[in-house]
Amino acid sequence: MRKDFVDQRSFPSFVTHELRCRSHVNSQGSSGDDAEGARSPNARLLFWLKVPYVADVALVIIGTGLLLADNSIGWWVLVFAAVRAIIGTVALFWLYPRLQARRRD
Repeated sequence: MRKDFVDQRSFPSFVTHELRCRSHVNSQGSSGDDAEGARSPNARLLFWLKVPYVADVALVIIGTGLLLADNSIGWWVLVFAAVRAIIGTVALFWLYPRLQARRRD
């Protein structure tokens, strides 16, 4: 039995497809990281700058739920989400173009 064998019957179909693609790439002598290496560093950086917005949306939902339950902590959660969103926006629209220009040079 192979070491990297995974019982794929318990996973949804999209996960098993990804596992088959990765094992096919691995069987050809490449690592799984090479398969993801097709994305440019700029695309990966942009992805990781956008991901925190999902957490901000979750925080807004939690804060709103706390406010609807008459818990004043909800205001602090909303303030925290707003500060996170502002910092993320600064990073996305101010820092990212500067980093991208610096990589070109």
